[in-house]
Amino acid sequence: MKDKYSRLSSKEKIKKYKKENKTLLICGIICSIIIIFISILFFILELDKVISIGFIMLLPFSWWIGYYIPKKENDKKIKELEKK
Repeated sequence: MKDKYSRLSSKEKIKKYKKENKTLLICGIICSIIIIFISILFFILELDKVISIGFIMLLPFSWWIGYYIPKKENDKKIKELEKK
């Protein structure tokens, strides 16, 4: 995979990766709030409880795929850059 920050210096790359980690966290929190709100709305309006429960059950997997894996990769790249 091509490094999207290949033209930057090491310090700038570290800043970009740390900023990307913060952005991932903020997006994950916002998406979680929206998913929880939709699930509660499905329960209140008695539309479909199975879909509501499915959304809640899939929330940890979406966090794992959307936040933890990219953050782990960014942290790995930050450590490599700090060693140089």
